[in-house]
Amino acid sequence: LLIMNICLIGFGSIGKIYYDLIKKNFNFSNFYIVDNSIKFEKKIKNIYFFNKIENIPNKKNITHAIIATPSNLHFDLAKFFIKNRVNILIEKPFVLKSTDAKKLINMSSKIDRKCWVVFQNRTNKSIEFLKKLIANNFFGDITLIRGSLIWSRDFNYYNSKWRGKYSTDGGVLTNQSIHMLDIIYYLFGKITHFNSLAQFNKNKLEAEDLILINALLKDKTPVSICATTRANKDFTVELDLIGSKNRLTLNGISMNKISFFDDKYKKTYGTSYNEEFKKGFGKGHIIVLRSFFSKSKKDIFNLSIEKNDHIINFINSVYANIDINNKKLFKVKKTNSILGK
Repeated sequence: LLIMNICLIGFGSIGKIYYDLIKKNFNFSNFYIVDNSIKFEKKIKNIYFFNKIENIPNKKNITHAIIATPSNLHFDLAKFFIKNRVNILIEKPFVLKSTDAKKLINMSSKIDRKCWVVFQNRTNKSIEFLKKLIANNFFGDITLIRGSLIWSRDFNYYNSKWRGKYSTDGGVLTNQSIHMLDIIYYLFGKITHFNSLAQFNKNKLEAEDLILINALLKDKTPVSICATTRANKDFTVELDLIGSKNRLTLNGISMNKISFFDDKYKKTYGTSYNEEFKKGFGKGHIIVLRSFFSKSKKDIFNLSIEKNDHIINFINSVYANIDINNKKLFKVKKTNSILGK
């Protein structure tokens, strides 16, 4: 039996999800939960609560760590665990800065341990099914990928010391739409070129709450992305794939369903690839945890940080060139064009 001394850093909304899943589904020798802002009173067998990592009496015995803190803390915590040769699972984004991503990848490559980022939507049945369709040339030549995230995040959500600030978390691009960016990368490869436009609600958050991106993949496939948290509720995340042969749309609150645009395909493939998700984080965390805690070193969903720095680089490239003041927009006027004089 694998001896596991697990350390969960961060006991916020996502940290509590990990806590419940681990407590109910896995055998462990010790389970340490660390959070500096909550007082813990309950005593549970083999589960211990601490305000600081330093207070854990047997730090050197930790075998697995899950980092679910504010994003700006990921880098230093990951460094600490890498130096102590601990397997690490880091919530997205695994770091904020491209330079930190490179440093962490270099450090983790020197130890024989897992250092993974959580992209749980890769485990969706719809995504696995879509991968098979792509491999079987279902679409032919893909001529357009259109992504759209329409969610809601209100003033209460951003009423914290870290959410919605560029120094600690970023905006809708870094936080909510990162899963859509991930699935585009996971299925189709790297984005190489782009332009972007952002808008803000400074009464709600410092960072952007709406972003529009036009981009090209390495093979020149065009990608159009719209992401916002301005809606009155969480509606959907869509990925519309248009090919020379067929078209379909990934949708649902977290790309957990597939819509075909021809009835014969629905009849052919059925609906076994669709799942019901009540919340945007979906159901994939348990699958990621099973793989992470496994003795096997297999990285089934390619979650190792060395395979996922492109998303960090892309986000930083967008933020470095974002059109905050609309200076790169053209004014509409009476003018000559390729249509003639």
